[in-house]
Amino acid sequence: MTNNFGKYPGKTIYTKDGQEVADDTADALKTLPTRSDGTTGGNLGTIKEVRVTTVIDTSDDGAFAANDVVGNDDCCTTTATYITFSGVVRANGEYGVITGAMIVSESENVTPRLTLFLSNIPITSELRSNFPNTAPDSADLAGVIPPIDFSAMQSLGTTDSWSVATPSTVGNIPIPFKCADSDDDLYGVLVTRDVFTQTNGDDMTIILLVDQY
Repeated sequence: MTNNFGKYPGKTIYTKDGQEVADDTADALKTLPTRSDGTTGGNLGTIKEVRVTTVIDTSDDGAFAANDVVGNDDCCTTTATYITFSGVVRANGEYGVITGAMIVSESENVTPRLTLFLSNIPITSELRSNFPNTAPDSADLAGVIPPIDFSAMQSLGTTDSWSVATPSTVGNIPIPFKCADSDDDLYGVLVTRDVFTQTNGDDMTIILLVDQY
């Protein structure tokens, strides 16, 4: 938005469909839109980083098969849980855009391609680690948003394994979404596309960059 007093004194000039449009409202009377939490802003949102670390359980079944869930419990349905990304938007029911993601495994030199299935409602599909994935499940379709696909993990030396997803890589990013009306969280289940062995008890950390609107 510019104010070109030379051509249109006292008016703000917009470009619409390649044409200049003059807004007759005085600049001093213009106000920025107000969000539900009382803050104001223009077209740009606020970037928030959300980090979630999960201790991965492989104690019963060992290596993951292709299309297995990668989770916190490989035995009990009552203790296996989805991943919760808390407070990804400013207030319940608001919008955001996932603009970047990173995943880090505490296990060295593992190279799986991983997919993070996401929903704005708690996930009811298979959550047990080492069990075949069932996400997205028909019961969750009301809240499903596009998944994040990570390219193969890599390690440089004796370091943790990692992968990133950005607009210039595979991954489906950017991903716009809306949280449920009574919630400001997103929920996920991690699935491997490849066979790999994660050391039992090693962490997986997922980092999301979210542009909040």
